[in-house]
Formats: sequence, C-alpha cells, structure tokens
Amino acid sequence: MAARAGWVLVVVMWAGGVQAGDVEPTVLDATEVHVLLAGNTMYAETLLRRFADEPNRAFQIYLREDGTLTIRNFDGNTDTGRWEVSEEGWFCNQYEQTRRGMHKCFEVRRMNGVYRLWDMDARRYGSEFVVQDGNPEGM
Repeated sequence: MAARAGWVLVVVMWAGGVQAGDVEPTVLDATEVHVLLAGNTMYAETLLRRFADEPNRAFQIYLREDGTLTIRNFDGNTDTGRWEVSEEGWFCNQYEQTRRGMHKCFEVRRMNGVYRLWDMDARRYGSEFVVQDGNPEGM
C-alpha cells in the first residue's frame, strides 16, 4: 500500500447545511473510509451539545485494523469497542460503555476539506475530524 501523509489537514468549520460558497459534500465510499481510518487515530470534536453554551467536546479514537478500537473521551476516560465499514460505506462503531453500548453508523462526508460524520439516525452532523497515521496517543 502506498504511504500516506502523516496528517490529513483540515480547516475546522461547521454549518448545518450547504452555505453560499460551499461545494456539495462528497460522500466517501467503503474503500475510501477503510483506507482513511484503518490503523489510524481519529481526532474529533462532537458538534452535538447538551445545552446552548456548551463548547465542542474533543475525543480521540484509535481504530485498529482488526476492527477493535479504543476511544479517549473529552473527560480523558477510555473505553474499548469495535468498528467496521458497512457495505454502504458507513463508519459503524460500538463501545463497551460509551453511548451505553449502542451500535451507531455514520456516513463519512468531506466538504471544503473537512471530514464530518453524518449521524444516520439523527440525520445531522455529529462530529468533524482529522486523521493521523498510526497510534501516536499510545492507545
């Protein structure tokens, strides 16, 4: 497999829909999602808030090539679980404790250089992220 750049560079910005000047989002297919995530660490911020003035909450997920993962949430707590890419190209994951163990799937979209997770249940953006090769956090 060809070497990939260490960082996927993005400009962090978010909008509920396509705004003037935006290009349409590109939905990644199953192969693109797997190549992007397998064996790498996702650095993400949740865009969902429990109350209006809550800041974005950062978390990291190391996605092993064997389908297991480790997440470190915004409080610094860690959890383990599993991940997969569905036939539709959705990034799906399930944690032991986080989200009460609920299995969830997200469409991975790239728009204006930003990767975003489209929550297939809530039908809105849940997180945006960058990816670094390998496991720099030692998870």
